[in-house]
Amino acid sequence: MTKADSNHGPETGIGEATAVLKAAGDELRGQILRILQHDAFGVLELCRIFGLRQPAMSHHLKILSQAGLVTSRREGTCIFYRRAYARDDGLDTLRQQIFSHLDSCPIPANTALGMATVHQERAANSQTFFRDNVDRFREQQDLIASYRQYGDTVVTLIDTLNLPASSTALEVGPGEGELLPELVARFKRVTALDNSAEMLARAKAASEARSIDGIEFLLDDICNPETKVRADLITMNMVLHHLARPADTL
Repeated sequence: MTKADSNHGPETGIGEATAVLKAAGDELRGQILRILQHDAFGVLELCRIFGLRQPAMSHHLKILSQAGLVTSRREGTCIFYRRAYARDDGLDTLRQQIFSHLDSCPIPANTALGMATVHQERAANSQTFFRDNVDRFREQQDLIASYRQYGDTVVTLIDTLNLPASSTALEVGPGEGELLPELVARFKRVTALDNSAEMLARAKAASEARSIDGIEFLLDDICNPETKVRADLITMNMVLHHLARPADTL
């Protein structure tokens, strides 16, 4: 293969290819790649899932990262890992073949149990965060992105959908209810769903203070609601980073 052969990407050698195969050629690293199919995990979360000490887990993640099989992102003091996106280095087809085969393998029961435990911990931590920070919600949100930074864009996007006035809307995680007046003005029925009783009460109080009627406030599990709600429009603003399993929720 030559560099001029653009259909096959950049020129790669046997050394680069075997490095990818060697990185994936370990059973534990294969299991790590398997559970990263639709999720990202922190180092300590992976340690709990696989019952491994942090230095050993960091060593495996370093090998996978160097082979371009995983990528990382930092959130505060934590580093989260997920599968790497496509890379224009001539080896992506090989990586995707590895991923495809691993995805056909069942996840061991003990590993699945470890994942479920981590997801439960995430959900509990999220609820604890909102319970302990309900009075500082706006301050905490402003550290990421306040409603005034994205609210107009969301409303404009909703208007471009040209939904009929008889349509219904569901806002998941309404926060302090800042978007709810815009939804009430555009939809026949509006439902606000949250798994935090404290935050839902705050959104309800804000709506009542503005004399806004026609909103159903529903306390339920965002990830797996027991109440079945049908809506023509579902909004989730500044919510996904609080969920234990964002992909599954979507």
